[in-house]
Amino acid sequence: MQETVVSSILGASGGLAGILLVFVGFIYTRAEGFEVASRVRKYQAVGKVGLIPFAMALVCSWLCLQWFLSPDPMMYMWAVYSFQACLVLTGLYGIVALLFYI
Repeated sequence: MQETVVSSILGASGGLAGILLVFVGFIYTRAEGFEVASRVRKYQAVGKVGLIPFAMALVCSWLCLQWFLSPDPMMYMWAVYSFQACLVLTGLYGIVALLFYI
């Protein structure tokens, strides 16, 4: 059971990291289309904030890999909790970026 869950989390967190990287890049490059410096900095800052859920997805993937190397119940829980946190951070980032910056 745990192996299936960790395997699913590993795939989902890797996919989520890829999608986040594309989305962050889209927002960051969109900033270069503006001529007002304050607006450029604002969009670049929003793009940089997107690196937080991206990094969390990478950490989650790393925890899953560590669990496969040495199955430990505590590592399993850390992988599950980090994935839940990654989903929350990604959801918040996506909603805020979509509503206010796109």
